[in-house]
Amino acid sequence: MARLDNRLHGKAALVTGGSRGIGRAIAERLAADGAQVVLSYAANKDAAAEVVAAITAAGGRAQAVAADLREPDAARQLFEQAEAIAGPLDILVNNAAVGTTGMIAETSDEDFDETMTANVRSPFILIREAARRLRDGGRIVNISTVNTVLNGPGMAAYAASKAALSCSAALPPMSSAHARSPSTRSPPAPRTPTCSGPRILPRRCTSGSPS
Repeated sequence: MARLDNRLHGKAALVTGGSRGIGRAIAERLAADGAQVVLSYAANKDAAAEVVAAITAAGGRAQAVAADLREPDAARQLFEQAEAIAGPLDILVNNAAVGTTGMIAETSDEDFDETMTANVRSPFILIREAARRLRDGGRIVNISTVNTVLNGPGMAAYAASKAALSCSAALPPMSSAHARSPSTRSPPAPRTPTCSGPRILPRRCTSGSPS
């Protein structure tokens, strides 16, 4: 990771699911642009430590925090931990996700609830906290998926959760003056160690969360 410039010097960012794939790339870019980065991971502590080491070696600032966003209270605790590390935040990137695939008839209540907690409830809580607490001019970015418009067999729960997340970016401007309304980006499925299969995500394919 090479330092590009200091356009984000003095800014602080929280990137969920920042230990690999898209989340890692976002964390490294923000750090390269001068931001102090707090990245979360669910289980892969070694991968998160590798990202922090790469950022630090390039002259950036980063710290990893364990947070399994499938747990109902994890999002609020994560935001508080990020502020304790970096101070008031300027940027929130909701990247972490759980993708459970399977035909609707085969999807258990537990799988559905877990997917919705990780992909909708936790990001919503983070967005709400950010709307209240980001510094003036703060930015919120949600990472969605092309599966919301190019759905495939077995993607119902995952696509529905990401569609719900995308809808948060279509809301009117937030009442808070601290942050702009969220924006959403829907990249194609990347070829990462977790998502290296065919067009449709494999079961339990994640975007930077449990591994």
